Amino acid sequence: MIFSIHIPKSGGTTFKEYLNQCFPGRVAFDYQHDKSKILEELPGDTMVLHGHFKSNHYKDHFTNARYITWLRNPTQIPVSMYYYFLRNPDMDNKYCVRLYEQNQSLEEFILSRKNWNLATKFVDGKPLSDFDFVGIVEEYDASIKLFNRIFKIENEIIVKPRNQNKSKSPGKYELDPLLIKEIELRCMEDMQLYREGQKQLKDLVNKHFKN
Repeated sequence: MIFSIHIPKSGGTTFKEYLNQCFPGRVAFDYQHDKSKILEELPGDTMVLHGHFKSNHYKDHFTNARYITWLRNPTQIPVSMYYYFLRNPDMDNKYCVRLYEQNQSLEEFILSRKNWNLATKFVDGKPLSDFDFVGIVEEYDASIKLFNRIFKIENEIIVKPRNQNKSKSPGKYELDPLLIKEIELRCMEDMQLYREGQKQLKDLVNKHFKN
């Protein structure tokens, strides 16, 4: 079993489609936060379980599982979430509700939350070195190339980006340097995790693709 941890606003929706093409008919999803129901309904031939769940969520039910995830520059995640909520209101999410009730600006939305360590929450204490694959959103091509090598995906698969802000110019969101500093203060653990992920990707790419 491969557990694919979808950290919010970190490319997981696009990667879900990629997984579907890599392992057709053998990918299941957990966005329900109901472990017992997922386990009860999980098809016997499932190869990948993908969704918003912590890395240790199923550790007592599967042995020898493999873990994969994607990390994104943490300063981009709050901004991406803000514009996502503007496009797709989620009134089950308290931060989205507050955004609309208070008509928050981008800066107000970001600063109203003291902790933006979303990746740390979902990685849940599991060392990145215990993951079979950690992709970096900003280094997508190198990450996918590594994923294909690790999981022996030989067919060329092209997936168009999903769930993107179409009004945003390519690349990262351009932010005021002072606001970036404020975000960094609110996600210091994620910043460290992201740097570890970048180094791990570089080391594994060098290992698997030595000239």
